[in-house]
Amino acid sequence: MRYEIYEAFTQVWFEQETRGWELKPEECENFCVKLACCLLKNDTLNVGAKEAYEDDNAICGLYYNEKNDAYADAAPMRCTGGSHSFIHKSIYEYFVALGMVREMEGPSLVQNPLNGTAIWNQRLLSQRRPGSAILLFVADYGRIDAETRQFPLTNMWNVS
Repeated sequence: MRYEIYEAFTQVWFEQETRGWELKPEECENFCVKLACCLLKNDTLNVGAKEAYEDDNAICGLYYNEKNDAYADAAPMRCTGGSHSFIHKSIYEYFVALGMVREMEGPSLVQNPLNGTAIWNQRLLSQRRPGSAILLFVADYGRIDAETRQFPLTNMWNVS
């Protein structure tokens, strides 16, 4: 149920933030998934000031990229003291979980920000407490009723 609540919240957020713009809510969601996975890979919850990053840093390349400015503006993020983060840690966890679910379903859109490393292979998930919250989102996804939503994972896990 938790997964569905966050899914509904982010859908409404993106629909409101993209209204009147040439952005699609799905593209904004994809941006947030990529960003959350980059943050996980770099073991941080915040995007710091641009000057704090090396030129080849994945977070900087994604967040401070002019073509992604509109997506960053539409993302459920806040700026505090020059540092950008998702409006709540659970939103970050939801997007990482969404990336993991997509990775299980097929070719992953989040492979590139992790330099080809699968999210499931990130030791950070087992080393940090937030990893358990991320995995709870994934478990919720697996429990969603197969009759109301057709997810490939339902058959894999034999969940009803």
